[in-house]
Amino acid sequence: MSRSDCATAYHQLSLEDDHGCVANWVIPLPLKKLSKQSVLLWLLPTTSAPTSLACVESGPVRQVPTRNGKPADLRRKLTEGLLQLNFSGHWLSGYHRLRRLPDGSGQLWQLTPIS
Repeated sequence: MSRSDCATAYHQLSLEDDHGCVANWVIPLPLKKLSKQSVLLWLLPTTSAPTSLACVESGPVRQVPTRNGKPADLRRKLTEGLLQLNFSGHWLSGYHRLRRLPDGSGQLWQLTPIS
């Protein structure tokens, strides 16, 4: 999780898997609201996190469920349009669903806490 020095109102969620695949989403809400309500996120077309962002939080994120003990492939899950994530951090913790919305041309995703 990072925040731009230029646009402090916006944060960015970056995920990286064991294969080096990276995905970045813009977060338009305060971080405290992410664990309480669904939010729409915009998937950035970049392949790595921009260096101009200041890290706010980092930690392990597990994609669930795993098959045969192997970690899920982020690139494949992005293509399928659905990620089930288990965050272990201060701002984001617990299970969340990250789903690509059909009307967003592949760029609009919804992050939903799973109770």
